[in-house]
Amino acid sequence: MQSLSRNKTKRRTRAQLNSGRHLLFEHLEHRNLMAVSSVLLDSWQLAGQGQFAQVISGYNVAAGPSTTWPTNVPPGATFNGGNATPAIADVQKLSYSDNYAYINTANLSSYVMGPWFAANGNTFINFPSNSNALYRIRESSYPNTTRGSIGNGAVAVAVNGGSFFNNGDAFSYRTSTGTDVNGGDGIWNRQAYFSERVTFDHALAHQPGQGQSHYHVNPPALRAQLNDNIDYVGTTNYFPYDPQVLLTSGQGPDGKYVERTTNLKHSPILGWAFDGKPIYGPYGYSNPTDPNSAIRRMETGFQLRSITNRTTYPGWAAQIAPISANVAPDSVYTLATTQYGPAINAANPLGKYGEDYEFVPGRDLDQYNGRFAITPEYPQGVYAYYVTIGSTGDPVFPYVFGRQYEGPVNSGRVNDTGGDGPVTVLFDVSINTAPVISGVNAVSVQTGSSFAFSGANLVSIFDVDAATSESITFTVTTGTLSVDLSGALAGGSTITAGANGSSSFTLTGGISQLNAALTSLTYSAPNTGSTATLTIQANDGSASNNLSNIVTTTITLIAPASSIVNRQVFYHRSTSSAFGNGSGNPTTATDPLKVPLLPGETTTTANYTNYSRGLNGLVIDVAGSTNLAGISAASFQFATWSAFPDSTPNFETVTPTVTVSTFAGGGLNGSDRVKLEFDNNAIQNAWLRVTMLADANTGLATNDVFYFGNARFDVTPTSPFPSAQVTINAFDVNAIRARQGQTSGGISSVYDVDRNGVVNAFDTNAVRANLGIASLRSFTAPSSLQMGLASSTTNSISSKVDEIFADTSWLEAFQSSDNWNRLKGRRL
Repeated sequence: MQSLSRNKTKRRTRAQLNSGRHLLFEHLEHRNLMAVSSVLLDSWQLAGQGQFAQVISGYNVAAGPSTTWPTNVPPGATFNGGNATPAIADVQKLSYSDNYAYINTANLSSYVMGPWFAANGNTFINFPSNSNALYRIRESSYPNTTRGSIGNGAVAVAVNGGSFFNNGDAFSYRTSTGTDVNGGDGIWNRQAYFSERVTFDHALAHQPGQGQSHYHVNPPALRAQLNDNIDYVGTTNYFPYDPQVLLTSGQGPDGKYVERTTNLKHSPILGWAFDGKPIYGPYGYSNPTDPNSAIRRMETGFQLRSITNRTTYPGWAAQIAPISANVAPDSVYTLATTQYGPAINAANPLGKYGEDYEFVPGRDLDQYNGRFAITPEYPQGVYAYYVTIGSTGDPVFPYVFGRQYEGPVNSGRVNDTGGDGPVTVLFDVSINTAPVISGVNAVSVQTGSSFAFSGANLVSIFDVDAATSESITFTVTTGTLSVDLSGALAGGSTITAGANGSSSFTLTGGISQLNAALTSLTYSAPNTGSTATLTIQANDGSASNNLSNIVTTTITLIAPASSIVNRQVFYHRSTSSAFGNGSGNPTTATDPLKVPLLPGETTTTANYTNYSRGLNGLVIDVAGSTNLAGISAASFQFATWSAFPDSTPNFETVTPTVTVSTFAGGGLNGSDRVKLEFDNNAIQNAWLRVTMLADANTGLATNDVFYFGNARFDVTPTSPFPSAQVTINAFDVNAIRARQGQTSGGISSVYDVDRNGVVNAFDTNAVRANLGIASLRSFTAPSSLQMGLASSTTNSISSKVDEIFADTSWLEAFQSSDNWNRLKGRRL
């Protein structure tokens, strides 16, 4: 849900910006870019914009994020940098002229920064500071013959207003002293990832004494904030890069960024180099000219050299260092003895210096760590740099770029916007603006139930110049609203008016706290009613008390759909006073051992009765919203299958005479009962399919289909069906004869075929008279809610006879009965 909230914030910000400007830009041939493009201007919009920067101090990690730092500095400890008052993170102001985009930034990130530690485990002495920097960026031409030098300090600006530094740490080897010193000979340049990575925080960022936070290598937190094929996995208290959920998912020693391996997409723009070219994340099109080609990790053109001493020099470095210019980038240059590097050993392993790497042509990226390719932002192609990582996400040399740009420097840090003509301000967080509420669409809620405002209905508040404390007020005309404030971040907001779980309350806190609480916003509907009106408005808490837009939403209250909770047969017109005759609500005449056959099930003996009057009574219990008085025979459809001579289910539509009665609250657990009464023996020795229709009276969402059967006088049912059919045979006669004269033992007794309470001569004679009758076949009800209705049969009489005599067990039983002797004396 938070991801949805971030994306909505980003889209909303762009819409606001675009409404205040009108830029005409065509994707020009990138050999001759001469104007500010929409790509350049749009790239600075992040979800966390307008949030206060926060740091976790290494002096007190347990205290969590703070908007001022460092905190709790031990006596005698020293530090550089710091932030005494809260500062807005990310880019604070964006403006543009005909040729440049101007970026005002505090150089502080909206993801939670820190903590930083030193090699000895102590807290790193440098903290980030508000740089209050102004950069100007101008897109550049391609290709170029002039290469800009990538020196120390900021060499590119990230889209969150932070800085990229080069891959070195400003130290190089001095041959005369045999040590690495600041400045040095400039030939063997020490890598920051080798010497300083212990001081990087989770975002792989740190800062020098003056406090300018920067990256030397792959910035995983920024990439995660931009959804660049990377996920954060952690189990402790701080989620580092999402300003909406700062204290819920984890950041700490267990935290780890994990590169995705599936569903990859092209990396976004992470920043802009000072030669005016974009810097992308690690993933691009495998074919640089085909946007439909597979996405994969870009392969750097550099690899570790196979050397045993540092007496030679890679050609790409010789072109840059003050020793030689006319060498190929993939060649090897032999050094003078005064230029040798240190011996390769444990203290100076391969990879410590940038010159320990050689360039191999033919891979994805050139010696400047870039390429000309189509990208989502530049469908006609652009030269861009790519962050390089290994298969597990570890930074890989040259990390972002080496010590040369592809083109000349045309951008960088400036003091003001003068000298380039009129400048238009795109946004400025120092100008107080009203907050914006969004995220509620049309809502339908069942009466008596709850609705969580999530997904497309997630309510969110956005304010580009967010105050320390803002508020949002909710009012609903019927029902109640509530939020969960138990979470660490959501708990930073409070109810300042009204009450949680009421029809109106005001929630107050920082933007992050409010949005975290809003992820749990829930509406509880009343038990009755048709509509409710929800009204939401925010106040930015500033001296101006700027009010947001008013969001008004109609909540449609709908009665819950009905559902079938019980289906039973009852023995209508049974004569025993113990069972009742079926008049009124037939509670005593229903058979608890008989259950309906439902779609997808296979028949068992529990699905049919042996009642002498056939299947003449059913009850259906319905829970939910029904128009009970309107339920009639028109609410049902019926079909039967007599099974013989058919061998496969062949249900035919029937319209039996049926009487429908209803009993409000008379069903199972207080549900409503519908009673169906059929004529005696109108449905006998057959399967009955009942369809209760979904209509305005039944209240059902879909038709309900079930089956019951009747096999008159079958007193020895077995499961599964013997020979897949029910046949009255000598076993039935013997079983009922043995029980003649006994009380039936209850409504479910199969021996009391007329359900009069006793097993008597009528029961015995009825079974004997039907000896040999085959009545039901087993079948599996189709999973679909309706079976196709049978058409008129065209089977020949001879085929029917063959089918009847396929199983002659019934005939053998019949021949051994008294009926056979009686039949022999008759003329057919």
